Amino acid sequence: MTNSPGKETWLYVIRSFFGIKGHNPPHKTRSYFKNIFSFTNIFVHISFLYSGSLLLFTSGNFALKRSVTDLSCLILPVVIFHLIRMQSGKMCVFYMYLKNVLPKFTKFSCREKRIINATVLVTFLFPATVALAMIAALISNYSKPYIRFWLFGHDLAERQIAETLLCFICMMVYFFAKFLVPSLATLVYGIITYKFSQAIHIQNEVMKKNVFSKTFSFQVKVYYRLLEGCRLFEDCSKATMLFLILCYCNTFYTGIGIALREQTSTPNVAIYTESVFTLIPCIFIIVILLIIASRITAKTSETRLTFQQLYRNNIVDGGSISTQQIKLIKVLMQQEPFYLTAWDFFRVDKGLILSLFGTVLTFCILIMQLKKVDLDSLK
Repeated sequence: MTNSPGKETWLYVIRSFFGIKGHNPPHKTRSYFKNIFSFTNIFVHISFLYSGSLLLFTSGNFALKRSVTDLSCLILPVVIFHLIRMQSGKMCVFYMYLKNVLPKFTKFSCREKRIINATVLVTFLFPATVALAMIAALISNYSKPYIRFWLFGHDLAERQIAETLLCFICMMVYFFAKFLVPSLATLVYGIITYKFSQAIHIQNEVMKKNVFSKTFSFQVKVYYRLLEGCRLFEDCSKATMLFLILCYCNTFYTGIGIALREQTSTPNVAIYTESVFTLIPCIFIIVILLIIASRITAKTSETRLTFQQLYRNNIVDGGSISTQQIKLIKVLMQQEPFYLTAWDFFRVDKGLILSLFGTVLTFCILIMQLKKVDLDSLK
């Protein structure tokens, strides 16, 4: 049993969150300002304003370097949010292409649907989970200065339960501003690239089985329709992908900064909790994202290798095949791998994982050396 993407709950929820409604390409300016007073738009900006003000005006518990990196972690999700809304016209064109040209390749099995819906739920609950872990750590090592930080320097005197609850709500708002938008954008990007890579792999097998039949030319057309779908997806997502990578790199850098930060009035258990919930999900998400995105390249490379081998075998065996079929095989065996990019600056593939972590490791070594120099200068 399968369902079309238009009927998927997860897709409706995410489209509504980003304010992308309707399937027809809207007017660019009207579509951007149409939902300016929507709940999600107001929520994203209020959470950003609260979190940014928190870092700028009550940064007594945070060092200046920590405040700057955290502020950039809050700015990038807002940029991604607006970038997705500005690309809504291209996304509608892409959606209509999938619906009209490639309907059977974009259906989801019941198992896939359950996994995706569960992942969407976890994505929405993750910021609240981080806030809950932070509050649990704070209760075990209660710190008034740290509580005042989240409440803009105020406290509720002797009402500790109400103070803790209010602090939990403020933490939720902060972590929603930091994690929710990049996580949802990453989820959609990963799902679409997974479905395309799966569809290309299936089509490779279909073409291989039908290479000596009359339907071979039609199957080749279907294959190139899939590649056109990949091109449309690349066109509407490449800018978002660049800012997602920047966001995750900055978040990873911030997580390392939290773990290695200088001693302040912030309880150590709160520092370690936040660093763990920042670093581990960030590493996991960026690795999974790049691995899934590289599958499209791998499957289009598979096309070339499959038909190169088929062409060699046909020559050796001397099989009977028409001239048109030979021409189609030659076209497929010369097919270049399709690469998703980050706004055409660089290709998104597995090699990027090593490049990113090599860069981050270099920064880590630099931070530790500078920290050592600072400590030596204080002696």
